[in-house]
Amino acid sequence: GTVDGLKLAINVGAMLLVFIALIAMINYILGDWIGSWTGLNDLVAEWTDGSYEKFSLEYLFGLLFAPFAWILGVPSVDIVSVGELLGTKTIINEFVAYANLPSADLVYKKSWIIATYALCGFANFSSIGIQIGGIGAIAPGQRKTLTELGIKAMIGGTLACFMTAVIAGMVV
Repeated sequence: GTVDGLKLAINVGAMLLVFIALIAMINYILGDWIGSWTGLNDLVAEWTDGSYEKFSLEYLFGLLFAPFAWILGVPSVDIVSVGELLGTKTIINEFVAYANLPSADLVYKKSWIIATYALCGFANFSSIGIQIGGIGAIAPGQRKTLTELGIKAMIGGTLACFMTAVIAGMVV
């Protein structure tokens, strides 16, 4: 049991390290190469009134996940910021998203509450990798099943968190 638990813990740490390093590399490519060569950094800073200094994955997350924030009931002034948090949670993990929450520049208390509940959960791509790698190491015969159910489980977990966030937003 101890050896299996240690394998799982090492796997979780390694997956998180790899995902965060990958995001940092993508941000470097987007901001320092593409953004500066094409002038996108200046446009992004202008469009967001300085909320984002350069073209980054977080900015893209904000745009891509803004419709989800809107559907959850986030006030329109905060949808890109909450969208960024939702994207960070989905692509990296909820710990990084929660760490970014205090600096999110959210205007309304309702946005804070909805974001807090929407981020609460283990439904993200890194968790799929952790489950396949970690549980797959303990039960190698179930790797195929874990792979087949990974995305479905992530969608189900995300919907559960989003439903809780909507209810919390309605109460506020």
